[in-house]
Amino acid sequence: MAEETQEAIVQLLTGIQGRLYAYIMALLPDGQRAADVLQETNLVLWRRMKDYQAVTNFGWCAAKLAHLQVLEYRKKQRQDRVLFDEGLLGDIAVEATGLIERENDWQEAFRHCLGSLRPEDRALVDQRYRGELSVQQMAEKLKRTAGALSQQLYRIRQSIQQCMEMRLAGRER
Repeated sequence: MAEETQEAIVQLLTGIQGRLYAYIMALLPDGQRAADVLQETNLVLWRRMKDYQAVTNFGWCAAKLAHLQVLEYRKKQRQDRVLFDEGLLGDIAVEATGLIERENDWQEAFRHCLGSLRPEDRALVDQRYRGELSVQQMAEKLKRTAGALSQQLYRIRQSIQQCMEMRLAGRER
């Protein structure tokens, strides 16, 4: 496997870890067991990554594989007390898959709305939330008052929120 491909795979896997763990926890609400299933899911995803390179919704595929891994884990652990029956587990899996899809929609909307900001507003957002400067430090650097800068950041956040609400509402129709 080429180094560039491996890096892309690592980025895909690391980008979904939090959501995948939350999904597994919804199906198997025991932190240690969920971590074990997550590790096994990651191994299978890594081994099968060439199969997923053409897939556009990697998160959905990873969630489906995690669901299968949970079922396999439960099958191996039959001697333990059963936490959920299979029907309930299936219902939870459907709901959790929907949450992952909505999370993907939310992230896409956020990226779009952030990208649609005026360049000067985007620069302020980057300085504030990606940098390590406080509002006070930014205000001093920009020769403005902290209150005025806080108000501008608030208006930018409101603009992003409204943009996202409109974009997400359009997808639900």
